[in-house]
Amino acid sequence: MNELTTIAKRIHNLPNRPPFMLARDISDVYGTTVEQVSQAVRRHPARFPEDFTFLLTEPEIRSLQIEGVKSLRPRDRRMRAFTHNGANALAGVLKTAVADERSVLIARAFTALEQHHRPLGGPAPLRLLPCRGVLLPVITHPNAGDGVLVVPLQRALGKRREYLRKVVEREPALQAHYILLAGEELFPAKGFGRLKSTVNVTAMLTLEGLKLFAMLGYAGGDGQDLVLAVHRLQTGQLALA
Repeated sequence: MNELTTIAKRIHNLPNRPPFMLARDISDVYGTTVEQVSQAVRRHPARFPEDFTFLLTEPEIRSLQIEGVKSLRPRDRRMRAFTHNGANALAGVLKTAVADERSVLIARAFTALEQHHRPLGGPAPLRLLPCRGVLLPVITHPNAGDGVLVVPLQRALGKRREYLRKVVEREPALQAHYILLAGEELFPAKGFGRLKSTVNVTAMLTLEGLKLFAMLGYAGGDGQDLVLAVHRLQTGQLALA
């Protein structure tokens, strides 16, 4: 993986936010520390208006943690983010050889995302579905339709690993909606035994399956809110990334 692709994978999308990089990531790329980045913003407020840098909210941080963003730690409650312009402004304030050199790569990565609406080498920007104060990534597969990944869903619901799979085994009506993704291949729930342990498998629950899951009572007291959120997403009433 080249350096430009690595940087592009550190650019994130959230609803009602421009594409951004986390302070921890941008400090790593620029060869400095988060403290020095924060200090630069405090010392030069005129160079960092709100459309250049902003603080993520706790739900936004939690959403990125659910997505598996490695630069966020479990206890993070505050994190600064930098947009394309903010990253350029920061390089100008730091005035180091490393920042000057890497700012070109960061600018190219942001430009690629803005032109093609996707980070280099990565998936298209995710749509997000609210669930218990967390924003769940929504993916679209050409053969399975829209759905959510099972691992983030279980975490948002506070359930243990394999919880949803066990529910599916008890509820035949859900089996057609529980999809195993192995590369480009799709396996319905009954195909578990055909997969080798060496295959990198990700489970997905379709949006219709998610509504059914909630209506059957497996989402607890938040079931009705979850059904409504899915309905709003499907009918275009929910603002998405």
